[in-house]
Amino acid sequence: MAPLAVGLALLILLAAGGSAGYREANRLQASLAGDLQLAAAEMDAGKAALKEANSKHDLKALNNARQHFKNAKLRFDLARKSVDGNVALVAADWVPGVGQLYVAPRHHAVDAIATMGLALVDAGEQAIEIDANLMAPSGAPSQESGPQRVLTVLRDASNRIGRIEADLKTAREADQSIDVTVLPAGQQATFSHARDSILKGLQGIAQFRSLVPALLELLGNNGPRTYLVEQADPADLRGGGGFIGSFSLVLADRGVMKIQTTADVATIEWPPYVMPGMKTPIKPPNPLQEFADHPWVFGDSNFDPNFPGTARDGELTFFNQTGKRVDGVISLDPWAIALLLTATGPLRLPEYSATVDGATFPEDVFQREQAHPNDPEFARTRKQFLAAVAKNLIERLTALPADQWTKVIDAMNTAVTQKHLQVYFNDATAQSGMANFGWAGQLIGASSQQEFLMEVESNFGATKANHFMQRRYDLKLVAEGATLKHNLTVTLKNSTPTGYVNGRYYRVYVRVYVPANATGLSAQNLFRDRLPTQEQQKGLALMDGWWQVNVDPRLGYGTSTFIFSWNTPLSGDTGHSIYWQKQSGTLSDAITVSYTAGGHTTTAQTDLTQDRLLALTPNQIEVRAGTGGGAQLPTLGF
Repeated sequence: MAPLAVGLALLILLAAGGSAGYREANRLQASLAGDLQLAAAEMDAGKAALKEANSKHDLKALNNARQHFKNAKLRFDLARKSVDGNVALVAADWVPGVGQLYVAPRHHAVDAIATMGLALVDAGEQAIEIDANLMAPSGAPSQESGPQRVLTVLRDASNRIGRIEADLKTAREADQSIDVTVLPAGQQATFSHARDSILKGLQGIAQFRSLVPALLELLGNNGPRTYLVEQADPADLRGGGGFIGSFSLVLADRGVMKIQTTADVATIEWPPYVMPGMKTPIKPPNPLQEFADHPWVFGDSNFDPNFPGTARDGELTFFNQTGKRVDGVISLDPWAIALLLTATGPLRLPEYSATVDGATFPEDVFQREQAHPNDPEFARTRKQFLAAVAKNLIERLTALPADQWTKVIDAMNTAVTQKHLQVYFNDATAQSGMANFGWAGQLIGASSQQEFLMEVESNFGATKANHFMQRRYDLKLVAEGATLKHNLTVTLKNSTPTGYVNGRYYRVYVRVYVPANATGLSAQNLFRDRLPTQEQQKGLALMDGWWQVNVDPRLGYGTSTFIFSWNTPLSGDTGHSIYWQKQSGTLSDAITVSYTAGGHTTTAQTDLTQDRLLALTPNQIEVRAGTGGGAQLPTLGF
């Protein structure tokens, strides 16, 4: 910003003309050059220190940012006063011809740039105070718990956010008042950068305002809330992530978090499933009836890959079996817990003589819960280990000081992006915030700008084969006129060894979701449904079927291949894109894509560590990251 303002000042002062004007120009040029260069440098240093403070949770860096912004404000103010207080320059604004047409617009541009700088500094100072509250030492006199402190910070931030927004709007108004044509050509990029900073700040405010209702709801700011925390087992994969082997009930009331219950799902459901506490037997979706002849129960409630739907099903079945109503559902699997352990540090479980940490937890919990199936004591207690870890982890999270919560949010964002964590609130405003930040686990769906693709598997054989499953996708795309032909080959390799719960086979229900306007849908190498599915997903069509992948004892593995075909309209010259959504609970399955157009074939390789966007042009397949978790606590540096 400094070179731009200095250049403008020189043009203005030279336009005043005369020997006195030139002498005054030389004096003010030197003054403005120093003031504006120092102001810009101080503001950049303040932004860098604020970024460092946020990433390292460093109060010293935050204090450095505070001092840099203070220095920048003094320099910007001095520069503006140097111009506006110059009588000769102000008089020149009104000189007919060169004054009004040349001097005045450039004088105004310098004023507007200084106003932009001052407004951005004011916004930065307010952002510093928000972060200072969040980073207050855990031994602060209030002695609030971590969640209580976060709630206090959010309330304070909500008050300050209006002032930050007003400052940014002032900066934007100053920006929009400048006649860009008066700027030297070499300085327009600098001006554009300042404009981008304003836009980024306003976008950050909009995102923050979207997140606040969800965090306030989660922490019980609106009154006592009860949340159902599902501990899913992706080794027994289901549409919504995995069989729900254990659960917790967490109570939140104005920042005070307490665990009411943590239990094995067997405590509320067990064959023959019509238990004394069950209110009314609920008929399950047809595919579930193909593998089990009993009412729909909570453990099997996450049939729907669209998490808002599966969460509501979980609430329904949980209430039917326990009589307890909840205000939302949080689903997490062992990989989500592992990521959270990186934020909390290892957990000691004396009752198991064990310490769990993020690096080894997924494999540790799997071996503890799924091996030794013939041991009666193991069969009785095998799901209690994950429940115990979840209970201790929740207690650790709720006891963390507020300055550690940014690490927790970062870990949760990663878990959400990789489809190991999903959140649903009954409150519509809070749920909208979760969707905006990618935490809701909803199906992205098709749109006029992009196609949609998702393959979903459910292990209805009650084995733990998914822990050993290797999955590969080969997608062949061919452009023929205005049509895009798709051929998706899914190859499964089941390498389940002996010695695990319920054997080695993989009885799988497969679904592939494509746009509703797709034609020529075909699924090969699958048995058809005995009971046709009633499932409907808005804007999507569905191909489905059944298969069983058995392990050949001689080889130690078994393989199967399924082929799906369909056609869609092909976008025009602007390119074509396909959004490929990952199933919850899976890891990093390999993808190979080929695209043939105009006799030319190009290929790309990627994986489903997270959602992917495939952008197609006749000569290229560009693989981009799909939507991920984007929540953050109030860190509004720009």
